[in-house]
Amino acid sequence: AAIAELKNFPNPDTNRINALIKVFTTATFFKERQEVLPYRLEAMALSRQLNFTKGMAYCYSNAGGYYKSASNYPAAIHQYDSALHVMANGNDPKFSSLKAIIYERIGSIYFEQGNYYAALDHFFESLKYIDKDDADRKIRIYTFVTDVYLNLNNLDKATEYVKKSLE
Repeated sequence: AAIAELKNFPNPDTNRINALIKVFTTATFFKERQEVLPYRLEAMALSRQLNFTKGMAYCYSNAGGYYKSASNYPAAIHQYDSALHVMANGNDPKFSSLKAIIYERIGSIYFEQGNYYAALDHFFESLKYIDKDDADRKIRIYTFVTDVYLNLNNLDKATEYVKKSLE
């Protein structure tokens, strides 16, 4: 459906970029992410040409997810950091939730690598950007934080975050 909508936006403008974003953000699994790669590349090229911050942020974030799926963690973190960098001066209201997602994903990479303190830093940063109505994301972050503290053998902190996830 998203690909069919693209023909409604033939002009190289922000409407086309937004339509392209709809296409490549539908991909979940690595194989799907490979298939939508040309759409992300087109969106990135147009976003750079038009200096469209939102487009660049979503492209970098999606690229981070692509590399994370491929277990190429350094490339994933680089792409996620690039997304955070372009959003630093942006004021799009959706940036807050995108930042929450990116910090969570970076935290999960560090967790998988056993870099627990860096994981904690990123999970706590994610909490700063979570929409107050997004209880599911907040619970997920609290669960990640609990897991980190369990791995660090800090049972008091683990218990504290288990309780927070149940509030």
